[in-house]
Amino acid sequence: MITNTSRPRGSVKLLSALFKLLAVFAFLGALIFAVRKAKPPYEWDLLLNTRGNNNSLFNISTDMFVVRPNLPPSALQLPDLKAIVWPIEEFSKQPLGMKDSKGGVLPLPEAFEPMTSWAQRRLLRNLLEVFSSQMFSNGLGDRFMLYGGTLLGSIRHHDIIPWDDDIDLLVDLDIRARMHVILKRLEPHYILYSAGSRDKFFAMFINDSMDAEDVEYSRRTSKYGWGWPFLDLGFYKNNGTHVYEIARSYGRYYSWPIDVVFPLYFRPFGKFWYPAPRDSVGFTRMTYRLSPLCTMNGYSHILEAKGPSGSIACRELNSRYAFVSHKLCGGTGRYSDDNRMIMGEETLFLSSKSASTVKLHQICLPVDRQNAIVDTYSMEQA
Repeated sequence: MITNTSRPRGSVKLLSALFKLLAVFAFLGALIFAVRKAKPPYEWDLLLNTRGNNNSLFNISTDMFVVRPNLPPSALQLPDLKAIVWPIEEFSKQPLGMKDSKGGVLPLPEAFEPMTSWAQRRLLRNLLEVFSSQMFSNGLGDRFMLYGGTLLGSIRHHDIIPWDDDIDLLVDLDIRARMHVILKRLEPHYILYSAGSRDKFFAMFINDSMDAEDVEYSRRTSKYGWGWPFLDLGFYKNNGTHVYEIARSYGRYYSWPIDVVFPLYFRPFGKFWYPAPRDSVGFTRMTYRLSPLCTMNGYSHILEAKGPSGSIACRELNSRYAFVSHKLCGGTGRYSDDNRMIMGEETLFLSSKSASTVKLHQICLPVDRQNAIVDTYSMEQA
C-alpha cells in the first residue's frame, strides 16, 4: 500500500503566507534599525517630537549646541533642519533693483511684501553659508553671530523675516583684518567692501544685459560702491563686562552684558544652524523696542535710502507668514549644568483668521531659562 505523505494544499499555502509575513517583518525591522542608526535617538525627540518615554530627551546636554571655533554644525549631531516641514516661501514677482529706461531703480513693493525675488533670497542664503563655512574652516566659528533683523527672524520665523532685504551679522573686531584676508581669496565670485566701521559681503555684479533676469548676482542699486543683496557685517568689542557694537545704528550705540552674549549657541536660520547670542531673546529685547506690532522703519538696504514703512499687528500677518511660539520642551525642559539654559520648544505655525492653527514643525533647543516662555509676537515673558 502506498501512503500519500504530502501536506494538504491549504497547509502549504498557509506556511507560504507565514514565511512571507516573517520576511516583511524582518525587512521592516532592518529598515527601522537603519533609520534609527542614521538619526541618533535624541534627534527624533528634538526634531520630530516623537518622544516616547522621553528618556533620550532628558539625557541631552544643552552643551551640544554650544558654538566651537572649528566645528561647523555639520560636524555636530544637531537636528537635521532639512528633514522638517517648512512653509511655502513668497518672493517678489520680479527681481528688485531692476532699472527703468532712465537707469533709475524701479519702485519697491509695498510694506510687508517680500523684498527679494527667488534668486535674490537664494543668494542671501548662499552668502551666509559661504561666510560661515569660511569662518569655521579657519577656526573663527565662535567670532561671529546672527544680529539685528536676522536674529529677530531666527526667533520669530526660524528664517529670514519675509519682508527683510539683507542679512545682519556681528563679527569680533579683533579678527577683522584676518577675515579680510580670508574673504578676499574668494574674489571675483564674492566681493568684500569696507565701508568705514562696517563691511559688505556680496556677489559679483550682474551684467547690464541680464538686468531683467532673476539670477544670483548682486546689483548696483544705490549711490554706494557695494552691491545688493549683501551681508551687512557689523563689528563688536568685548571689554570684559559688556559687548558693544563699534558703529552707531539708527542714532545710538548698542551694548549688552557679556553673559547675555557668550557663550554662543547655534540657532536655526532656514535649513541651517548659525551662531547666535546665548540669550537671543534677551539680547534682541535689549536691541529693539519689541511689541506685538511688526514694523518696517522706512529704510531700504536696496536703495540705501528711504523705503517702505509701516506697522501692523504681527498676528494679522500670521495667516500669511509663519511665526514661532516658545515654551518648555516636553512641558518641563531640562537645565544646563550652570542652570542658565533650559531646553525650550519652538513651534513654527500658521494661524488663520478663523483661529485654526497649522503646526509646521517643532524644535527643542537651548534657551535662557528666564526667556523660555515668551509671547510669540511681543517677545515679552509670558
